[in-house]
Amino acid sequence: MNQESRKLKVATIGGGGGHSALVSVLKNFPISLTALCNTVDDGGSSGRLRREYGVHDQGDVRGVLSALAGDRGKELGYRFQGGSLQGHTVGNILLTSFELNLGSQQAAIDRIRDWYGIHNRVAPMTNNNPVLHARTTDDQEVVGQSAIVKYLWSTDVAHIEAIWVDPADEPLSAIARDALQEADYIIVAMGDLYSSIAPSFCLTELKELLPKSKAKVIWLPNAVAPKSHVHYETTTKVLSFLQTLSPGFQPDMIVAHSAEVAHSTEKVLQDRGYRVSTMDLEPSAKMKILREDLLDATYLREKTVGDNIERSPVRYDLKKLKKIFEKILV
Repeated sequence: MNQESRKLKVATIGGGGGHSALVSVLKNFPISLTALCNTVDDGGSSGRLRREYGVHDQGDVRGVLSALAGDRGKELGYRFQGGSLQGHTVGNILLTSFELNLGSQQAAIDRIRDWYGIHNRVAPMTNNNPVLHARTTDDQEVVGQSAIVKYLWSTDVAHIEAIWVDPADEPLSAIARDALQEADYIIVAMGDLYSSIAPSFCLTELKELLPKSKAKVIWLPNAVAPKSHVHYETTTKVLSFLQTLSPGFQPDMIVAHSAEVAHSTEKVLQDRGYRVSTMDLEPSAKMKILREDLLDATYLREKTVGDNIERSPVRYDLKKLKKIFEKILV
């Protein structure tokens, strides 16, 4: 048995900054890591490139590739602040160019991996881009990830009642399927519930795979979410929502932020339309709960110039996450 085959096999599921932060920590562990990325982003730079060139969602895979490449990968996240390229990132443009020239998103991802010497695998959850749909409590159907996000920021009255993707039977990519079937650990990253996490849970093949998996499932629920994410009032509500989408989702372990958020920080969050989620789940024989201080208490994000997407104003402390996974994976 070679050294690589003896490594723990870890598959992560997610999208956005939370997923990138998670893999930036896990890449330093002696594991076989596969990062599986959300594929429904149709807003911002990713959406423009999809509409103009017919390519796939680039933003989530670009963020993960940048995180795995370390300091050298920061250039992938550079966002143009003027001219015809305003709002685009270098990484999104590179991935689009490679996909058009090499014929597939996976080939484009692997070219970037080769450039930066990334040994961890990165793959989309599906080889296509399912369309995200939402039904709201005022009986509207909102179509598209970016439209759903805009809707949620535009109302204080109606909320999300149901989420689904079309087509739901879009198959997992071959790498995603193999990674999930072979995993010792499946880790669901912190991230936006409706647009970063839920879309993967809507896929029929993932719903069927999870109950059959022998992997230990770890979930990191978001500590902070927009007020319009009513399911994030409590962790119980979030878990119930995800289990409605994928009944076989039963975390063996939940890693949740436990520390009090400073009053001044909470005031800023409230003013910008965010809430701090309440961790109300209790451990059981089937589910262990780690309550840890996860956030970087010194950081509050300002809105990036040239970026039209509202992004979480807080970030996770990577040193704290590293210590947590040293308890779990080592």
